Amino acid sequence: MVQRKRSSKRPQPRHKKQSKSQHDKRKRLQGRNPGRKKTSKAKVPLSGVMATAVSALQAVMDRRIAFRLAIIVAGMLLADDRRTASSWFVAAGVQDDWDRFYDCLISIGRTSGNLATAVLGLVVRKFAPGLGDRILVGLDDSPTPRFGPHVEGAGVHHNPTPGPADGEWLYGHNWVTLAWLATHPLWSVIALPLRSMLYVREIDVAKLAENRQYKTFLATSHLTSGVIRVVILRFEDPSWAPYFCTDSSAEVRDILEAVAARWAIEMSQPHYDSREILYQLAA
Repeated sequence: MVQRKRSSKRPQPRHKKQSKSQHDKRKRLQGRNPGRKKTSKAKVPLSGVMATAVSALQAVMDRRIAFRLAIIVAGMLLADDRRTASSWFVAAGVQDDWDRFYDCLISIGRTSGNLATAVLGLVVRKFAPGLGDRILVGLDDSPTPRFGPHVEGAGVHHNPTPGPADGEWLYGHNWVTLAWLATHPLWSVIALPLRSMLYVREIDVAKLAENRQYKTFLATSHLTSGVIRVVILRFEDPSWAPYFCTDSSAEVRDILEAVAARWAIEMSQPHYDSREILYQLAA
């Protein structure tokens, strides 16, 4: 059998946007379920140094949802198999309010800067060298393969570690990570991730705004007793939804990005294991 020679040209993604989900969360939230079981603590709660470290992160979050962070972290430490948010919730014993924990993850993503500062404070107190010594940090970008008919923010990237059956390119997300290169007395240099951000190529940015049709105008509202910015967004099907912002000078892009973040139900995974830095802080 003749083996086909692999092309060195960058492949182009061939994906179509998936149809709208048949499950409408807005309709479900219109009525309350009195029998819904709420989760107040993890199946196996955190304790000791780990609980103290997580409480420092909770201090920079909205106190109404901050308690869920300890439950999520407990699930991260206990989960096995696939490293997904759903597996964390199962391991933590999350009950009927699992969607609120997805909302918590969204809030974590939007306040990642404050959380990264809190993590840096914990790492400095644990591993900081002597006064006047240098702190060495490094940057690394690593792609993570993603699959599906449409994955927002994904693109074609070089495959840094191609295997025998892999190609020179892969389709997925590319994460840029800032890490502290700390020296351990027994294990030499250890990279402690401080913050990761998604990298999107400039050529792929325009694709994120495709088919986003809207109308916007200013109006007065009895709810706020003032002027609001209204944005009416039309979806792929004939349905539409209105949104408003109390800041009348807000850009439409900022309002729609907030809406998209609010309803997102999955969080992309960085290329490193989030449990590594937690284990180091608790050691």
